[in-house]
Amino acid sequence: MKKIHVIRHLAFEDLGNIQPVLDQLRAEVTYVEAGQDLIDSSVNDCDLLVILGGPIGVYEEVDYPFIADELVLIQQRITSKKPFFGYLSWCAINCQSHGLKGIPRSSKRNWLGSINA
Repeated sequence: MKKIHVIRHLAFEDLGNIQPVLDQLRAEVTYVEAGQDLIDSSVNDCDLLVILGGPIGVYEEVDYPFIADELVLIQQRITSKKPFFGYLSWCAINCQSHGLKGIPRSSKRNWLGSINA
């Protein structure tokens, strides 16, 4: 059985359409709640690490100390050459884990405009 750890930043988010595929593969999925659960090297004890996005930026680690733990975890994952997958903010986290700096957005949300039905 494949073991998958998923770090999520919002309790209502999940793997969505990927979950049925993992169910068919009989994968064991465990969610790690950022900011609540301990994020240490034991989270890397899995076949696949998934990091879901959230409404915060990687540059906000002063306000969200768990981001530093995630950066260490990702660096360990990269070094070990184990597979991982990230949604949205993962690109920024990955860059930060390689020493690059994130740039704050002007607002928390990027609005694309209104939809008229």
